[in-house]
Amino acid sequence: MRLFTLFSLLLTSLTATAQDPAKSDLAPCGAPPALTPWLRAYQDRPQDFAAAERSQDTLYAAMQVHLLARDNGTGRFSAERLQRLDAAIGEQIAARQLAGGVMVVLRDGRPVVFKAYGQQDIENARPMRTDTIFRIASMTKAITTVAAMILYEEGRFLLKDPVSRYLPAFAHLQVALPGGGTEKPRRPLTIHDLLTHTAGMSYGPGPAKAAYDAAGMKDWYLVGQDETLAQWTERFAALPLQSQPGEQFIYGYATDVLGRLVEVVSGMPLDRFIEQRITGPLRMRDTGDHQQEAGEPPHHPVSLWRTASIRT
Repeated sequence: MRLFTLFSLLLTSLTATAQDPAKSDLAPCGAPPALTPWLRAYQDRPQDFAAAERSQDTLYAAMQVHLLARDNGTGRFSAERLQRLDAAIGEQIAARQLAGGVMVVLRDGRPVVFKAYGQQDIENARPMRTDTIFRIASMTKAITTVAAMILYEEGRFLLKDPVSRYLPAFAHLQVALPGGGTEKPRRPLTIHDLLTHTAGMSYGPGPAKAAYDAAGMKDWYLVGQDETLAQWTERFAALPLQSQPGEQFIYGYATDVLGRLVEVVSGMPLDRFIEQRITGPLRMRDTGDHQQEAGEPPHHPVSLWRTASIRT
């Protein structure tokens, strides 16, 4: 069970404190001496968290003990309740519902708990680390939606615009009927429908299930396919919708289609647009279309964006 690729923790407050531990974000409560080596290690090698990782338990204990003792008028953290978090995650790992995880608890931007649990790779017995990279799966929908809204703010399209204006393959849609057969859409499919999951596009379930199955369109189909987003969209547009546009909330491939629309409107591959307009400016350097850890064989190049998880 390998957990890999996507969001890294954005250690914004710790990045600030690492510049000068004496002026640490923790300074208002008097940062304990146990934190100083950890902060300096992060300052010296922010790209390589290994040194700081080794002192993780010391850091966790120092933060918890110090902040529990602090009373700034807003109350104190309960050691017992913090331990409940440990117990809850430990129970899930013991029951094999989780391989591992990372927990962060902040108060006023300051870390109270920053701790790794379990393993990131069970087969190879690799322990979880606080800087482990995770696949974020459907959270890519939010990022792709932000990409689309950037273009909307720039006046590149209207939410009421028909999708077929930008993706002509959707000009001749049909809608599957529960009893079999199809009918024409009662109105055009719009960009608003894609954004609100009311486009009649599922991950397989619905009246058009047989057509989806025949096309191999189900669940995580996009992961691991040697097909461009443009090619996939052309094939997907030939399938019937699972409902009339705008009539039902259906969670599925709508955001993947939105990702292709971003490519067409922007004139850029989706992964490049996201890197240049979102993750780059936000300094999310560990978030991208694929990730390869040092010393490991390359992961398949479609490991991250659900919406760009095919070669673009």
